[in-house]
Amino acid sequence: MTLKNIIRLSILSGFLFLILPLSAQQKIIHWQLEEVTSENVLGQWFQEASFIDDSLNVPVYMEEVLLPEGSNELEYRLTNQQFETVEVKIAGIGAEIKPVITIVTERKQKKARVCFIPLRLNPESGKLEKLVSFEANLNFLKNEQKNITASGFAATSVLASGKWYKIGIAQTGIYKISYQNLKEWGLNPDKINPQTISLHSLGGKMLPESNSQPVQDDLPPVAIEVIGEEDGVFDPQDYILFYGESPHKWIINILGQKLNHQTNLYEDTTYYYLTYGVQNPLRIQDFVTPTLSATHRVDEYIFPLLHENNDQQLTKSGKEWYGETFDENSSQNFTFIVPNHKAGEKGIIEFDVAGRSFEANSFVLSYNQQELSTISLAGMSANLMTGLYARKGKALLNFTPQSDTIIFNLTHLKNHLYSLGYLNYIEVNVTRHLIFNGHQMPFTYMPRPQTGQIPEISLQTTHSDLRIWLVDDLHQPQNIPVQLSDTSVYFKIQAYNGHYFIAFDGSS
Repeated sequence: MTLKNIIRLSILSGFLFLILPLSAQQKIIHWQLEEVTSENVLGQWFQEASFIDDSLNVPVYMEEVLLPEGSNELEYRLTNQQFETVEVKIAGIGAEIKPVITIVTERKQKKARVCFIPLRLNPESGKLEKLVSFEANLNFLKNEQKNITASGFAATSVLASGKWYKIGIAQTGIYKISYQNLKEWGLNPDKINPQTISLHSLGGKMLPESNSQPVQDDLPPVAIEVIGEEDGVFDPQDYILFYGESPHKWIINILGQKLNHQTNLYEDTTYYYLTYGVQNPLRIQDFVTPTLSATHRVDEYIFPLLHENNDQQLTKSGKEWYGETFDENSSQNFTFIVPNHKAGEKGIIEFDVAGRSFEANSFVLSYNQQELSTISLAGMSANLMTGLYARKGKALLNFTPQSDTIIFNLTHLKNHLYSLGYLNYIEVNVTRHLIFNGHQMPFTYMPRPQTGQIPEISLQTTHSDLRIWLVDDLHQPQNIPVQLSDTSVYFKIQAYNGHYFIAFDGSS
């Protein structure tokens, strides 16, 4: 198959790009059976596989394409895809293969590095399939610098008109803006039509460190709920609800059956921008409950905790920060509180440390006076002024919580007088019963192998007015209609992947 000989024009980032089509290239993936391991749960490999995906532990297809002179982008589309069924269940695989393209320069030659996981979940059969052949359609984008505005970007920002009020939050949760809050911020709520109030935010995620990566253009709207807006008047009892997200995230890791922390290295506050006078602002919509019967019931969830004190940089530069120092105080305890933990369920702990010593040294992690893990670190060059500053180590392991109060001991064993140890973080994942505590409670759904795709999630509570929002999408949270019993609320959801929720009683 040959692409039509058409030159398309698009304007990006102040440059005029000429898209130069090439013929489609036939690709065949030669799969081979291998032993199933924790690093490769698929048990298959292929020649074009260059590495293992860290989150799913499956091989990744990689191809490098030389870019012609003057080109700095590549479009890569997969067509005529042929698949074969794989008798393995791997959570987290989507229904569509999505290539990720990175532009690199090696020896003054630009290349496009194309990577994708050659697996899909067949949307009709629900079975896992491997890609065995496809046609790769390549379009090179050649730039010619022009003094023109990029067509993919807004000509003016939404901030260019109206009055805007900046709100900073540090914790994830449901936030309430009252009539009194607006007055304190200098607004006159009596003159505001609540039906025109709008909230905007980029969220708290880190911007790409590479300036070649795409970024969000302008401030997108965030769906909110305005109680009492129906009459077009902001009365003293009216208020606004919105879901605010911390810049520090918890990422669902289905294969590892845990949540991975993602610390924002540059910011501790997420900013939201409130305005009014907007036509058709975004509002919270109801979630559409699946009509199919539930495949299983869920009354527990994985609760993540993190100890991370970013107090010091070991080399006074860079982006890695550490917390506690193990010097004279070489043995320290760390306490985690997990209300309503599920007895007998294993937890997961991950800890990251560094050691600075002439001689070999180690860290020993213990729980209930039993050693769980040891990280051994080699000694360094005698010339500590010019050599490596410290050696790093990390371990991940299971343990069984014995109570709601979990105390770990971390001891630095040093073989030299001047040895120093440093703690980066301790991350803990423990299974809890789904019991509503406090006034609001974030929780997640984590698919497990061998379970169905329509869970009925049951949250134990005595609050008859408890509400639950689905918050997978920061900008468009959804209100979940729930059913009530004497001791719980429950709902169904279609769940190929993990989901994020927050329950709240509206009292604060």
